[in-house]
Amino acid sequence: LSGAALALGPSKWGWAEESSPFGTLQDDPLIRLPEGFSYKVVAETGIPLQGGLGPYPRPNFPDLNVPFKASGGGILLSTSHEVASEVPLLSPPPGEDYDPIAGGAVTSLLLDRDFNIVEGAYNAGGMISNCSGAGTPWGTVLTGEESTETLGAEHGFIWEVDPHRSTKTRLDACGKFSHETAVVDR
Repeated sequence: LSGAALALGPSKWGWAEESSPFGTLQDDPLIRLPEGFSYKVVAETGIPLQGGLGPYPRPNFPDLNVPFKASGGGILLSTSHEVASEVPLLSPPPGEDYDPIAGGAVTSLLLDRDFNIVEGAYNAGGMISNCSGAGTPWGTVLTGEESTETLGAEHGFIWEVDPHRSTKTRLDACGKFSHETAVVDR
């Protein structure tokens, strides 16, 4: 069915047509939204992260975002960066004792009520292709490695990252294989 849908093209998909049930789409180079809708770019790859294990530039390939309530009505936004083993690192991740040649990471941004960055932190690195995951009820982030490659260390694990303390724990009991995601069911 997917092959047939691709062959027919977007004009036959219905939901992917140029028009929107919410109105005419605005001409924007990044995201085309209907009139009255807006977005804000919160952070970009490469911005300096001073907190946590930093300083270190914000890695590329953001994948998972987990928001946590922060004091003053702000948000602590944790991001998992799905950096593959083929992506060269400019420098080893700071404070990394597991695998200093693996670029997958979890970072966090403390945002105020208007989504301005108050502080940025590099929380954990040394992972490969860590994808998706979830926040836990106790305030940590689960991120799963999609690769079982061995670089400076073995990979293919679920990691629990504490964005408040900038620590990570490998969850061996979850197994070693290509993980897409990990969640906690309350």
